[in-house]
Amino acid sequence: MLLGQARPEWFRPGARTVMQMAGRDDLASYRFRSAGRETTQTGLGPMEAVRIERVTDKGSDARIEVWLVPSLAWLPVRLRFTDRYGRVTESVLESVPTS
Repeated sequence: MLLGQARPEWFRPGARTVMQMAGRDDLASYRFRSAGRETTQTGLGPMEAVRIERVTDKGSDARIEVWLVPSLAWLPVRLRFTDRYGRVTESVLESVPTS
């Protein structure tokens, strides 16, 4: 969210960036590419989001996709993790607390 707010140019279609990701035992550099804007379904209905995806080497690593909504301060509304065996875990925004 903070990178989207501070560096929105990193999320234009085709833009690439490297992020440091902390694992259980190490720190790794993950390369990401912006796939551009697309509509994604959430528990709040369809939302216009920017999808970023991890750039991997020939399926040897886990695939990570994140949908960020610029109009909601770059809130991630969908996360999809596909492990190297093809198993998928997905989280989707269902609601937003109101005050």
